Amino acid sequence: MKSKVYSWNSANEMPSDALHIVITGASRGIGAAISRVLAQDHFVSLVGRDKEALETVATDLPAAHYRIVCCDITSRGSVQQLLTQLDRVDIFINNAGIAEFGDASTLPYESAERQIRTNMLGPIEIITALIGPMCERKEGMILSVNSVAATTVFSGTSAYSASKAGMLAYTRSMRQDVRSHGVKVVDVIVGATDTEIWSDSSRAEHSHRMLSAGHVAQVVKGIVDTYHDKHSMIEEIIIRPQLGDL
Repeated sequence: MKSKVYSWNSANEMPSDALHIVITGASRGIGAAISRVLAQDHFVSLVGRDKEALETVATDLPAAHYRIVCCDITSRGSVQQLLTQLDRVDIFINNAGIAEFGDASTLPYESAERQIRTNMLGPIEIITALIGPMCERKEGMILSVNSVAATTVFSGTSAYSASKAGMLAYTRSMRQDVRSHGVKVVDVIVGATDTEIWSDSSRAEHSHRMLSAGHVAQVVKGIVDTYHDKHSMIEEIIIRPQLGDL
């Protein structure tokens, strides 16, 4: 790791091509699985609201390869504080997300607002701050973990689908804006995965046919491994359970 780029843990040996990867929603589920995989070869900033949960994830990581940054992505003040703590970011993994399911005729506006703030507006605020420096360096990656609900109609997911579809539209357009600057923008569109975003009853009934967080993490690792490829870009990958959507 180059000390002129990263001031933390610089005395510890890391691979010469180690990257600084910021992962939101790193405290559980897909984010935790991604963190465990990527921290083996890179330096990861684990971002989330729950410090204790982040510390639990960190017990599985090499001691010199991570740091914990608490942030509530729904709060602009908290996001701005996060941004002041970040040095050069090579890869931003937008993974934090919530889902509140319910019939559109009864779902409160506040629920839609929470989901759109968490799943779309918060990430966009972070990306807006990071994308300029990446373009100036002619190198960087924005990787967004999205949902098949962005493109597939399911009942009871109106606000969730809106937040995910909006994020997908944003990254698809941004990809065209920044590709000539050497920046990669990747969408990993994920089907039903056995994480806490599902109710206990749904997991009990369907976990045997869901993806695991580890499945998604391995796909993300494969994409991260293409970071230095100057000639090609993985734009979108869709991962569904073998038996399809629930």
